[in-house]
Amino acid sequence: MPCMHSESLEIHAIAIPLFEQNNNPDTLEFEMKHQRIIEHFSRYPDLNAVLKRLSTEAELAFLQQPNAGF
Repeated sequence: MPCMHSESLEIHAIAIPLFEQNNNPDTLEFEMKHQRIIEHFSRYPDLNAVLKRLSTEAELAFLQQPNAGF
């Protein structure tokens, strides 16, 4: 699922119609969850530690929510 894991909104714009064609509502919703996180943060906050990026206060608060990370 390289499209789903991209931090590029352009890639997600391409991916959504592909997931819609797949006719799997669970997979489509999971892709849309990924896209919403990128729209909000421009990256995946749960990757910050692994990629040695500093987290913002908003990202840290987000990660404290249930089911926030992947």
